[in-house]
Amino acid sequence: MKKCIHGNREIWEQDGEVYYSCQACGKIQIRSIDAIKNTLPECRTLAKKYRAERVQYQPYITGGVVVIHGRDVSGWMTELRDPYRWVAGCIAVDEDGNGWISRGGNYQDGAGLWEAL
Repeated sequence: MKKCIHGNREIWEQDGEVYYSCQACGKIQIRSIDAIKNTLPECRTLAKKYRAERVQYQPYITGGVVVIHGRDVSGWMTELRDPYRWVAGCIAVDEDGNGWISRGGNYQDGAGLWEAL
């Protein structure tokens, strides 16, 4: 999926699809939840790499979950919680490689729940 150069995006989920709408140019991109779920192996690799790189600077980043949106690490949390802090389509990966996807909600209020993959 190509990113819009403007970066001002609204993101929401509807009927099993995640919609990305640029507020500047009006371009809408659609990505299916199934396609996002299929990125779990890649997300596991990104999470493992993130943990390995960050542990030398922030040794407290152990356990918890790494949250990935698109193909970028978006953050880390001590435990899986607060889906409203993330948009639909994020993937969270714990140290054991278990994954969850953020679902529902809207851009302004965030996702509605975490669903196990």
